[in-house]
Amino acid sequence: MGGIIALLVIAEATSQRMTGHTDIETTLVFGAGSSALVAIVYAPVAAKLRQRGRELVDLCHPLGKPAPDELAEALVKRSRLETALGVDRTAFSDFQTNVVVVGPLLAGAASAFLSR
Repeated sequence: MGGIIALLVIAEATSQRMTGHTDIETTLVFGAGSSALVAIVYAPVAAKLRQRGRELVDLCHPLGKPAPDELAEALVKRSRLETALGVDRTAFSDFQTNVVVVGPLLAGAASAFLSR
């Protein structure tokens, strides 16, 4: 989805250049709006996928009442599957990861608005 947003922003900037009306603020607002739309679509889908992933982990590695010596191995297997499926991450941890990517963009946007 990030690639689609990048293409949309590039197309918007190109159309502004072709018409002679170059306004970086419009392009930045267009990109921010597109990013917000992706975030609105992403959050419920990611939550549902995580829920289904947890159900799959419970189905593949049910805990039930294992013997004490088998408990550690069962938990390790569950943990590996959770990590492989990405169930151990939350939407907030995804946000924290993406802030590193979005930070320079926000700084550039702020400088574009403040420079005028």
